[in-house]
Amino acid sequence: MKNVGLAHATRLSLWAIMSVASAAAGAAEPVSVQWTPDGRFEHQATIAPKQFLEVCDTIASGARVAWKFSSDAALDFNVHFHEGTAVRYPVKIDAVRSEAGVFKPKKTADYCWMWTNRGAQSASITLTLEQRR
Repeated sequence: MKNVGLAHATRLSLWAIMSVASAAAGAAEPVSVQWTPDGRFEHQATIAPKQFLEVCDTIASGARVAWKFSSDAALDFNVHFHEGTAVRYPVKIDAVRSEAGVFKPKKTADYCWMWTNRGAQSASITLTLEQRR
């Protein structure tokens, strides 16, 4: 069994804090990435107006994660992590229906891919994350 110790407890604490803040704002809880044996994660969701979808996992420094998504409405998209009280955005794109890229973190951290629906109608999204070697 893998020893997850402090890193796992920290991630759970961070997600608990985000969940409370999200619940207060009426938003959904973050989705925890569940990798398939071949290193893929796929997810479909509907994002209500003025709400967001957040998909999070601990990603190691030097890893490569290919990501892509498509939506039926323009969404604000980012990949972010928390450093103390600051939020850092290695990727940030506004008002986009589809996009793809490869994320290569410079440090090990809990990273979240996040889509925000600023529109007045619900938006459907399909996303894929894939671990690359």
